[in-house]
Amino acid sequence: MFNIQKVKDNIVNMGINVYVKNFVSSTNDFINYQYIRDLAPVVVLTNNQRRPRGRRGALWVNYNLHSFSFTLCIKLNEEIINNQNLSQIIGLAIIESCQEFDIHNLKLKHPNDILKNGKKVGGILIENIIFDSKNIYSAIGVGLNISMPGQLLSSIDGNPGNLEISKKQVEDLAPVILGKIIGNIFSLDENKEEFLEKINSLAP
Repeated sequence: MFNIQKVKDNIVNMGINVYVKNFVSSTNDFINYQYIRDLAPVVVLTNNQRRPRGRRGALWVNYNLHSFSFTLCIKLNEEIINNQNLSQIIGLAIIESCQEFDIHNLKLKHPNDILKNGKKVGGILIENIIFDSKNIYSAIGVGLNISMPGQLLSSIDGNPGNLEISKKQVEDLAPVILGKIIGNIFSLDENKEEFLEKINSLAP
């Protein structure tokens, strides 16, 4: 479907560290390792997650080369991680990135689901590791269904669907998403009202 090495190269070219594993339990889990956090900002990529999860431990299906998942580890402050709209700000970044690749009809379902034509095509999981007020690491996990087979989709709860984008789009889309996520997070204060207006316009 897509080349994980090409995705890595495109992200590295942004000046962001990347850690790649062929198989992991969950990309978010790797943020528990100090040697990964020390690379922050760092993106954890994988070809296959064995035990991916969603919000509150919900099951998230990751299918090799037909779904795309990553975790961005970044240092944040207390004000940002306590923002009640943080997940939606990240969802907004993903949707606006997809729109640049002519992927439309996307909606943002509170608090962390991305829908296309009423079907769930993506999700966001934010988990924070807090040592003290100056050492807060956020693991921002993103999962997108790219071209999951229909038989598998029919066995998954929650009305799932696919973004239905090409290999080239996945490889190029990843750095755009990351750039917008980071940009949205660090301009949250100055663009808060604009972000909220956009978020409201994307409600299903």
